[in-house]
Amino acid sequence: MPYTLAEGMVFTTPEPLGVTDTLLADFAEVVGHGTAPSGMPVIHQIMAILAREAIVAGAVPADGLVLTAESLRVHRPPRSGDVLGGRLTIESVRRRAGAVSTRVRGEILAATAETIAESLATLTFRDDDDGAGR
Repeated sequence: MPYTLAEGMVFTTPEPLGVTDTLLADFAEVVGHGTAPSGMPVIHQIMAILAREAIVAGAVPADGLVLTAESLRVHRPPRSGDVLGGRLTIESVRRRAGAVSTRVRGEILAATAETIAESLATLTFRDDDDGAGR
């Protein structure tokens, strides 16, 4: 199946996520950090929402994606009271021999447009379309 992935595509979260004390504390309990709240699940939840948006748009497959590299830089942790959204930008797309490799930039944004975290990742997947005409 040919996917519509193209350099410059942008995906955003459809709704903002309100950060609460409960949301921050629940993850800490699950991973055994006691009551120390952690903002990492909030960051990963927004990144997962962005990935879902790309899948729903037909840009990438729902399965068979391989994460070959990733970096995450947290400028500040999410805090209770934050209202967060995200943006996923396709920075590059390479097609060769039935495989697609793409570099994506994910950003977690506060309502004030402050970037609180950003991720760079390289994803690879199979695409039987030869990319002709792209």
